[in-house]
Amino acid sequence: MDEQRTHPETIRTGRIVLWELSLEDAAEIYGYTSDSEVTRYVFFDAHEDVNQTVAYIAPFNRPNKVGWSMVERHTKRVVEIEH
Repeated sequence: MDEQRTHPETIRTGRIVLWELSLEDAAEIYGYTSDSEVTRYVFFDAHEDVNQTVAYIAPFNRPNKVGWSMVERHTKRVVEIEH
């Protein structure tokens, strides 16, 4: 564990896993951030390309900030992010 980290790397429940948000998750996150049916319920417009998703999650991928990828345990699919 990093000296600066004050939280666990991963949190597991029966159905989901939370892990630290990573730029490596961008392609999966883009899968739903590009869907206008999904984004009509959130505060941002549908992403037109994965670079918009990378820019959106990058601020939460820093030592002082923590974002979480919410992953379905049985599919290993990122279904949401929390920050």
